[in-house]
Amino acid sequence: MPTLLCMTQTISRRRWFAVLLAFLSLAPIARAADDAAKFAKWEKTIAAFEAADQQRPPTKGGILFVGSSSIRMWDVQHSFPELLVVNRGFGGSQIEDSTHFAERIIGTHEPRAIVFYAGDNDIGSGKSAETVAAHFEQFVAKVRGKLPETQILFIAIKPSGSRWKHIETQRATNERIRTICERGPRLTFVDVVKPMLGKDGQPREELFLKDRLHMTGAGYAIWNEQLRPLLQKIVPVDPGAAALLSGKRIVFLGDSITYSGQYIAYLESLLRTRFPLKEFDFLNLGLPSETCSGLSEDGHAGGQFPRPDVHERLQRVLDKLKPDLIVACYGMNCGIYLPFAEERFAKYQDGIRRLRSAAKTAGAKVIHLTPPTYDPRPLKGGGSASYNGVLDRYSEWLISQRANGWTVIDIHGPMNAHLAARRKQDPKFVLANDGVHANPTGHWLMTQAICDYLRQQGIRTGQGVSLDDQGPKDSHLLEWKCVLDAPMDPAWNADSLALERSHYLLNGNWIHATPLKAPRFDVTEGGQVVGTLTAYELQAPDSLGADLRNLNGLSINQRTGELLKLVQRRQRVLTDAWLNEVGHLRPGMAKGLPVAEAADEAERLYIQIVNLVQPTKLTLKLVPNAEPFPGKKSDWHGFDRYEFLVAGNTASVVVPKKSAPGNPWVWHGEFFGHKPAPDIALLGHGFHIVYLSVPNMLGSPEAVSHWNSLYRELTRRYGFASKPALVGLSRGGLYCYNWAAANPDKVACIYGDAPVCDFKSWPGGKGKGKGSAGDWKLILDRFHFADEAEALAWKLNPIDNLAPLAAAKVPLLHVFGDADDVVPWDENTGLIAERYEKLGGKIELIRKPGVGHHPHGLEDSTPIVEFIRKHTAP
Repeated sequence: MPTLLCMTQTISRRRWFAVLLAFLSLAPIARAADDAAKFAKWEKTIAAFEAADQQRPPTKGGILFVGSSSIRMWDVQHSFPELLVVNRGFGGSQIEDSTHFAERIIGTHEPRAIVFYAGDNDIGSGKSAETVAAHFEQFVAKVRGKLPETQILFIAIKPSGSRWKHIETQRATNERIRTICERGPRLTFVDVVKPMLGKDGQPREELFLKDRLHMTGAGYAIWNEQLRPLLQKIVPVDPGAAALLSGKRIVFLGDSITYSGQYIAYLESLLRTRFPLKEFDFLNLGLPSETCSGLSEDGHAGGQFPRPDVHERLQRVLDKLKPDLIVACYGMNCGIYLPFAEERFAKYQDGIRRLRSAAKTAGAKVIHLTPPTYDPRPLKGGGSASYNGVLDRYSEWLISQRANGWTVIDIHGPMNAHLAARRKQDPKFVLANDGVHANPTGHWLMTQAICDYLRQQGIRTGQGVSLDDQGPKDSHLLEWKCVLDAPMDPAWNADSLALERSHYLLNGNWIHATPLKAPRFDVTEGGQVVGTLTAYELQAPDSLGADLRNLNGLSINQRTGELLKLVQRRQRVLTDAWLNEVGHLRPGMAKGLPVAEAADEAERLYIQIVNLVQPTKLTLKLVPNAEPFPGKKSDWHGFDRYEFLVAGNTASVVVPKKSAPGNPWVWHGEFFGHKPAPDIALLGHGFHIVYLSVPNMLGSPEAVSHWNSLYRELTRRYGFASKPALVGLSRGGLYCYNWAAANPDKVACIYGDAPVCDFKSWPGGKGKGKGSAGDWKLILDRFHFADEAEALAWKLNPIDNLAPLAAAKVPLLHVFGDADDVVPWDENTGLIAERYEKLGGKIELIRKPGVGHHPHGLEDSTPIVEFIRKHTAP
């Protein structure tokens, strides 16, 4: 019996040991699961950061601000306009969160310095000083593992009324982290505590918002003052860039692109809103046809006159205008539109050096702009097809002179890159309608390149409000001092702005509100409704909040257009007057006013401009609106349908009784409402059904652009899923496939029903099908083909442009009738299937034997519904 007991004990011990081993082996898995759950709440915010970095790759070597809400709410671009700064704060975070996501929010930036504020929430959650300091050391170690030379500046945990009960723990934590910074290389402790306390030793109330935790502008002013000298030592400012921001009289020299004045007016308008109290003059003395090389084509301007040379008038410009700075943009005309030749290149180089020498003698600094892009595609006759390659060489040489201390801003490279990217979306896209003279979008890209070099970003002001005590029908009054937004020219291409993420350069006013008890809010100013804001954009966790630019009727938005007109008028008055005063050899120029009269007119306009750009008090009221969408409301098979305008086109959205997680949606190309069974079923599963009315555009680049506008509206303002399911019925296939090919990362799946996949088949009728003469004429018109031969040679029909979708692994489903004589399946679906599978893509086919183009759909739509549900699951 004792032996048996002993054996039993041994067995029990063995079992216990096995259980222990099993438990220990599972512990890391459990910890990993716990970690994943702990950090999951930040995933959407971090993904938004990554998307922003992917769309606009960050400039390396700047300053990255990382940490909790005190970082997120800090307008660092306004605080440090002379520095390249990026904000990657996410509210509510603790030090461990920044450490966990460090590679994703810091690594791609490769910053020269990181400004870090966190620990406030750690202590508020009950962590000890020892734990918080240890977590800071872990953050430093994580950063050092990838970026050993990056400076880290830790801002002391601030004293606040809300967390005054934790002041002793805060002090102990600050002392521990101060010691860590004193002992470690490239670590700096920024002490902001003392100036934030009053004479009574308590936090100064004027430094905090009503919550007594987050700071007002006065609080951030203290942080700015403590931090600025430290940052300027780490990231010195380019002296040329500083001259453009600090100079009083800045003269622009160049050819007709400069003379047109568009990029100069855009730049001045932007800087006026950034620095409303700064006194400076932008004087545009560009001269059409001019070069700095002294070269001219035989028979230039029909033999009327040779190209003028800037050196003929340069000394007079310097003597009469006495500029602090010259911004010179030459090159486009300097090679006289011929293939590259060393002799002409040498003339260009000599001309640039002579300009610099004359400016230096006169005491003026110089900023060089590389020449804009030359595009032979739209040019009708004349010019070398390889001439942009000549400008590439000129630009490369200019940029190489940075090593000799020259300030050179590259506009040529960014314009080239943008043109190439847009041509993938729209092969007929241009930045210069004649190949030479930049259109408004081209001028904006020039402005943006200058601002990027100057490290300029927009100012953001706004209101963060809590509506905890508001009922579902209660309105809320908001007041704050706002900045004037930089003007947006209506002529700018919206897709280009989206591609470049240009809004980061413009000022903005915003509202962030939580929690919300209505899907939308009407915004009133002075008793008038000026627009509507959605609950999603008001409380979006990955942004400051709702951007008030969307409110067209808002007074400050109406003033921005007035600003641009005033700046353009003032520049033109001064340009024509000074060109006449200085003198030149270019015939046919406007005479302009005498300089004294022009100065008086310019002063009058200047006063209007200064008054316009001053920060102003904004008073708004948020009024709850129970309807989730604006516009006309109607019934659609028992569901609410809303019709409203987006960029001038009618959008239809059918709303489910309850939205599914992630807000999935189905987007129809054409013939919305025909064979509605799949849509009705999907509405029952929580999908929104969407259609944009752009008839007779047949999937042309213009149609794709309109679709882009609706996509931005629904995803950014209403929180729709980032990847809709596309439904292309008949000609709707052209819309769906062409938009998907331009936006493959934004598509969950495509369901095509007898879809047109090659316009040569339909409406062209160049194969087995009947074709449609009227619609074929529409193809030629909407795609801007010169003739039928150009249309037949087109290589971006869906059957030819599947590679982007295959690379993005977009699943396809086609339902077709094998007796279709309108859109023959073997010329459309058959080719799609064959080519997509060769590219590695997946496609499902449902054949309807003996069926023609009609009827569409299936008697039992379950396969369609399940296909869409499967591939849109969050």
